[in-house]
Amino acid sequence: MKIIHYLLVICCSIFAFYLSKNSWDKQEISYDLAQLNHVKYGLFNANEWKIKTTELIYRKLDNSDLINENSEVIESYVSEVLYNLIQELENYVEQEKNRGQIGEQIVKHIVANTIQVDEIILNLQGQIPELSKDIVNTFKNFANDPKVKQKIKNKIDSFIDVDMDVEYSEITTLKNKYNSDSKEDLNVIILEKQINTSKKTHLFGILFILLSILSFIIFLKSEEDRFYLMTIILLLLLFVGISVPMIQIEAKLDMFKFNILGENIIFTNQNLFYQSKSILQVFKILISDGKLFSIITALFIITFSIIFPILKIIASILFRKGHNGTIIHFLCFKSSKWSMADVMVVSILLAYIGLQSLVENQVEAMTRTVNQLEVVATMGSSSLQFGVLVFLCFVILSIFYSSQLQKAKRTSNISNKYF
Repeated sequence: MKIIHYLLVICCSIFAFYLSKNSWDKQEISYDLAQLNHVKYGLFNANEWKIKTTELIYRKLDNSDLINENSEVIESYVSEVLYNLIQELENYVEQEKNRGQIGEQIVKHIVANTIQVDEIILNLQGQIPELSKDIVNTFKNFANDPKVKQKIKNKIDSFIDVDMDVEYSEITTLKNKYNSDSKEDLNVIILEKQINTSKKTHLFGILFILLSILSFIIFLKSEEDRFYLMTIILLLLLFVGISVPMIQIEAKLDMFKFNILGENIIFTNQNLFYQSKSILQVFKILISDGKLFSIITALFIITFSIIFPILKIIASILFRKGHNGTIIHFLCFKSSKWSMADVMVVSILLAYIGLQSLVENQVEAMTRTVNQLEVVATMGSSSLQFGVLVFLCFVILSIFYSSQLQKAKRTSNISNKYF
């Protein structure tokens, strides 16, 4: 039976190791995926807009007859221009008739009547529709010439060659990290790794928690003293609980669609925000912030949720070894209300519920369809990670751990003055 107990602890240690490793790997991979799909490399990237707009124009040039599709509009515009020109000609003729001395004006009127200028102008106005069609047909043959289209493309290419000032170092780093040349392939590779790592994390997380609970139950019912084995399991739970991510928060746009020239420019899977942190990482961030309030908050977190539980476990070990100092007894039997580990778990759960509602409301508010613009936002994703589940398991098993200390206290011969 003793060997089985040791094997249980060894298995818990192995599962704790792989849970931690895969949780950290998942956190890193998820962050890489969020960076790859961040809006600064997509929707908010001027170069991406240039590329997508250029592709749209190329499709229009290659797959459509530019003049035929808009011939009526162009003819109408040409007719309007011709009418304006003829009207200006008529106004000029009238002005010339009335300019100069009386003798000159009489001669000009005679010449105008002789060549019938008014009839010529009316005739030209009557021929405007036909002239407009002839002009459009002539231009149609020119505009749809493959050589002309190629010249247009060359002009567009010269514009595309001028890159906007966008920093791509993070994308380059990710491509080197995952051995990929294109962003599309890189997305597939990282997403596949994320799915595989998530499966491993869930597997080892469930095995670690269930085996820890099972081991505790076996040790509590064992006739032999297995206090130190329970201590090892508690330390494993505490270490994993504070070192692996507890909450993951993500907000992204599922689709951004803009209609131009009868076609859609679409951006998909645009990440707006992503964070996934453990207790230790939050402590490090607060300390590095340097502000007094942040440092005080970090010290409260580390003191009441990490240092107190560790000191209590150390004091429990010393108590079982026969040490009976006042500080040891305080940490073993009086410090539970100061540990606040259970309060922290409840706070995390409440924060999760609040953040989930907040992110959902904010992201849903971005879903809009206005004229040629359509924005479709996914539900904001706020999810509990295995860090909080493992820490919750630590808090619950600590209660049974304390009961073992109380049992040892009642059976000891230590003076009551210490209690």
